[in-house]
Amino acid sequence: MATSRTFGITVLADFILNEGVDGVLDTLTQRAGVTAVALNPTVTAETETGSGSFQPPSDAGASPRIFDRPLWGKTSLWVRSGPSYHPDTSLFTNTPYQPRQANDLTEKHGHVVGDFIDAALDRGLEVYFQVSGQSAQGMTDEDRPRLPGGGMP
Repeated sequence: MATSRTFGITVLADFILNEGVDGVLDTLTQRAGVTAVALNPTVTAETETGSGSFQPPSDAGASPRIFDRPLWGKTSLWVRSGPSYHPDTSLFTNTPYQPRQANDLTEKHGHVVGDFIDAALDRGLEVYFQVSGQSAQGMTDEDRPRLPGGGMP
């Protein structure tokens, strides 16, 4: 009896911005045969050295990493980012945390993430968001993750 299994790949929106919605989806479906895709609802743009965050990030103190496919023609670079959507701030009323605010990148490129999601669903793919549960801006020590002994990493 044949069973269907989920086969998913995470894609950074950076690559969608660089290679295009259809280019990324063609690679995922035709070459890799995925049935699902996960992405972070963040858009980025190259920025000057030392500003924003360095990509790809270090891997637990290992040697420097590089991308196997260039972003903006580079295998590593500094980027700035913004959410791909306009957050509904009413959902954060009476909470200690607020969402990242939309910025110029949201306005310029945010729709690309939505376009990608629509196109992926049109191709029959399952779509998931990959978000960090421990990176809220201004996180208090009370809310930080704990090690089994109660200490903080």
